[in-house]
Amino acid sequence: MTIEQIIELGLSKGISKIQVVSSTTGGLNITVYKGQVEECKKSLVEKFGVRGVYRGKMGYVAFEDSSEENVSYLLDELIANAKSVTSKEPAILFKGAKKYRSVPEKPSNLSSVPLAKKIEKVVELDTLLKNSKNILQVEGTVYSESVGKTRFVNSLGLNLTEEHSYGLVYSTGVFSKDESDIQTFTDFATFINFEELDVTKIAERISKGGNKKLGGYTPNSGLYDCVFSQECVGEFFSVFNDNFSAEAKYRNLTKFSDKVNTKVASEKLTVIDDPYCTKSLFQSPFDGEGVPTKTKKLIENGVFKGFLNSLKYAKLLKEKVTGNGPSCDPFVLVVKPGKVSFANLVKDIKDGIYICELAGLHAGVHSTSGDFSVQASGFEIKDGKVGKPVKMIVVSGNFFECINNIVEIGSDAKFFVLSDTYTPSIHFGKMAIGGK
Repeated sequence: MTIEQIIELGLSKGISKIQVVSSTTGGLNITVYKGQVEECKKSLVEKFGVRGVYRGKMGYVAFEDSSEENVSYLLDELIANAKSVTSKEPAILFKGAKKYRSVPEKPSNLSSVPLAKKIEKVVELDTLLKNSKNILQVEGTVYSESVGKTRFVNSLGLNLTEEHSYGLVYSTGVFSKDESDIQTFTDFATFINFEELDVTKIAERISKGGNKKLGGYTPNSGLYDCVFSQECVGEFFSVFNDNFSAEAKYRNLTKFSDKVNTKVASEKLTVIDDPYCTKSLFQSPFDGEGVPTKTKKLIENGVFKGFLNSLKYAKLLKEKVTGNGPSCDPFVLVVKPGKVSFANLVKDIKDGIYICELAGLHAGVHSTSGDFSVQASGFEIKDGKVGKPVKMIVVSGNFFECINNIVEIGSDAKFFVLSDTYTPSIHFGKMAIGGK
């Protein structure tokens, strides 16, 4: 059945408002191990998500089989799901906006590139890594493509389409000088057109990163001045994203609940949700509910400015809708860069740690309280210079205290596709380090 037919059938069953999201995703995955192609897999999947309002309550179903028999059965299930809802939360669908912000088209040539050429690039990267200094083995090299098209259509007039096409290549090298010191390093690259893929640069970054980690030591436990790398800052803020969510406010699961227009952080800190971040692969003119998006300041010069909401939570909290539905998550979380170079960020630190990797973030973090205790690694900072690698440490503290204790924010912001963040290095001041 087509989207329009699904909507027509839903309305005939007594569903007063209905929305269908159709997502078609194609993929290619090539894995090379020890110079040989271990896997080459293509996929094409179409999925449907249907939300419907029945007697004032919202029901939801998802499926891949769009045959009339299956759709009819699942629409009956949607009605049953709506009947089982006992809460008084609003059931809202968006009719669409008169105008959406235009975003640049980013055509991709990946589909026109022969498969053999893609395999050749993956094998080349694997070979380059095998010839790296102190390489013990290459754990695997992967080439991946994602091509997608999503349509949002409802019975109120909403009709939107978004498309994407991009590639991702990554690999992990295992490095060792002796059996007592084995380190891994992973790096990747994203690209929209095949010519943008430079496997030589990926191999160089992995080799440099892996070798820099060799010869590390575990420092004594204590309080150290800690500087987080750009990537770690992105991961750190991402794991505490829930505190910016209107759903968390509604459920009293954020310390920012009553802090709008109140100072919650260092005046050096400004945090933004930017759906139009030019550093991101793609920009988003509308959210998952079809609501137009906009750039929003979450924290401005240390002052909390408000929550990210959906249609439902905007209604419940009597706030203007922000265009972050239905999840209430940011699109791209941006920490506004400062004006200080990395060299000047560390120059006054006598005894510190430059944190470059955080492990177990979700397991060692309590989002509501802000407490965290996670494994980490990085490099020592001695007399204003980054020195020997440090390993097997645990960094502990509290997110809300950290953002208040910021000493300085670097000018070296970078975009990270895995966390959807654009973040600089930050000197958070003294933090507890568990070592030996």
